[in-house]
Amino acid sequence: MLTDLRAYVRERPFASLSDIALHLRVTPEVARDLCAVWMRKGQLERIDCASGCENCQLCQGPPAELYRWRVAP
Repeated sequence: MLTDLRAYVRERPFASLSDIALHLRVTPEVARDLCAVWMRKGQLERIDCASGCENCQLCQGPPAELYRWRVAP
């Protein structure tokens, strides 16, 4: 399941938690736990939109929990 998550997020610039959960067919809580594994490895970054960003226009509606795969230097 972790490799599926990695492939899904790497294919796009950003992925929301809800989209990841739908893709993996798990609850958002399970998806968040899976994302945490990649975040601990330094491969995945969480984009915090909860503060109500004004210019990124990634959220359509309420702020989303977004993730981005980190490109190796």
